[in-house]
Amino acid sequence: MSEATGRVVLVTGAGRGIGRAVAMAALRRGDTVHATFRKAADREDFEAVAPGRAHGWILDIAEEAAVARVVGEIESAAGRIDVLVGCAGFCRAGLFEETSPTELRAHLEVNLLGSASVIRGVLPGMRARRAGSIVQITSMSGMITMQGLAAYQASKFGLEGLVESVAREVRPFGVRVTAVAPGGFRTDMLGSALVGRQQPIDDYDDMAAAVHSARADYDGAQLGDPELAAAAVLRLVEPGTRAPMHVLLGSDAMDLVRTSRAHQTRDFAEWEWLTRSTDGV
Repeated sequence: MSEATGRVVLVTGAGRGIGRAVAMAALRRGDTVHATFRKAADREDFEAVAPGRAHGWILDIAEEAAVARVVGEIESAAGRIDVLVGCAGFCRAGLFEETSPTELRAHLEVNLLGSASVIRGVLPGMRARRAGSIVQITSMSGMITMQGLAAYQASKFGLEGLVESVAREVRPFGVRVTAVAPGGFRTDMLGSALVGRQQPIDDYDDMAAAVHSARADYDGAQLGDPELAAAAVLRLVEPGTRAPMHVLLGSDAMDLVRTSRAHQTRDFAEWEWLTRSTDGV
């Protein structure tokens, strides 16, 4: 194990997938890592990896008061938080009309508002020190749309906008903020998203079946390797690195987002006459 670098890193959503890979990679680099989990067993396993440098916390980021308490306790114990990597979030697939308002609200409360609470929690300390790095994991689904992910995509589109706005606001204070949008990675997120239809509507039967089949076939066949994603994320927070506002991870994300943006640009050009027709001067 590497000697400690003195950098204090907070990783949310470290129980699985990219969050777990980032937390472990940061430990290997010698950082002191505070990581959040939903399960006590995951926290205990993590702390056993590097006693004294691996610190686990049980946290649901949708609970705003709990977020403030955990961030405050970490800063009190460690003196500061140098890096935040926000990975906590969830996805459950579902066509929009078949998705309950409760399910839509849950996606927004965790993926958007919960992530916002963590960012809000670390900013005062980073701003006061005029230093700090925030990497928020979003998704290519925050830049493109697909059938059957309306609630998830709504939360991730909102998160992309939030992170870019925050990045512009805190840049003068030496705080670097980047939204990282992964494509498909070999984690268990897609599998856990394949839940049954909540409130089926007959008109959507064929579409829902096709979407479910395509996602089931794709699960486990994604291009992305979580370990390589972790290495990419940690490169973004290296001292002296220029922090971009947005980064895509994975060739599928690059190709799909480029295609989506090209279609958007085509629509803008085709309807430019209508756009300019509303100018009143």
